[in-house]
Amino acid sequence: MLSRSKLIARLITTQTVPQTELSEGSRIFWNKVADWYIKYNHENSTKMYETMASFLRLDKANKVIDAGCGSGNGVEAMKKFASPNTQFTLVDISDVFVEKARAANPGVEVFQQDAESLSFHDATFDVYISNGLLEIVKKPDWVVSEAYRVLKPGGVASFSIYGRMGICNTLRIYKSIRNKLGIKRGTAEPRFELADPEKVKALVKSIGFKRACYFYEQYHFNVIDPKDIFGMYLDNPVLRDGAKQVGKSHEFENLVKQELEEILFEKEEPLIYEALVVTAYKD
Repeated sequence: MLSRSKLIARLITTQTVPQTELSEGSRIFWNKVADWYIKYNHENSTKMYETMASFLRLDKANKVIDAGCGSGNGVEAMKKFASPNTQFTLVDISDVFVEKARAANPGVEVFQQDAESLSFHDATFDVYISNGLLEIVKKPDWVVSEAYRVLKPGGVASFSIYGRMGICNTLRIYKSIRNKLGIKRGTAEPRFELADPEKVKALVKSIGFKRACYFYEQYHFNVIDPKDIFGMYLDNPVLRDGAKQVGKSHEFENLVKQELEEILFEKEEPLIYEALVVTAYKD
């Protein structure tokens, strides 16, 4: 459970810097990248939802919250494991994602909120899920503390985070290009250190969760030719705009080609997205 000192520190920070200011940059960023994200990450995101859902006892859950819901694709994935009476609540910071999530899930409550500061009462939900959120927010500990707060006693939370860099070559390519071009860290930039399962387990337990267990799940992109996946990097707003800012747009395109050819042609490996999935319980 959050210590008194941590609670006081959080209250002071929230009162000093309005949450609207803290989250505005993230809202603008995700509005900008929403279409790119959906185009290149929909299938691997859905697979992670299905994997996480199987561990969440959804058949016994009355209320489920998906924080950082994106386009809302998690609902259909989770419904396969839930009871007909399970109610889903979706939350995302992006106007664009909220609109898409509502369109994809008629009758489901969808709210535009920051996962670091939810509006729901304590002990509202039976299940909390965040897929690919924890490693890109400003304050991961705030997200986890909000998950703990809104869960009922006996509730369960699951967080998916980027996996091992040696295996998750899609992310390794991203990091390599950014480093070689000298692109600075920006809004929603991945926190690579959270790929360490012991760090994540320590984080969730420091908030009050118990029995935090983890495992890895992979998604393999079904491409064998670099040109079929160029857009995942060339159209990535962070890399594209960053390369333009440092005057290296031409080098950027060549790097993407080189990185993809090394994986697909020289190493003869598939492109892999791997997630670290951490599931924890509230007593």
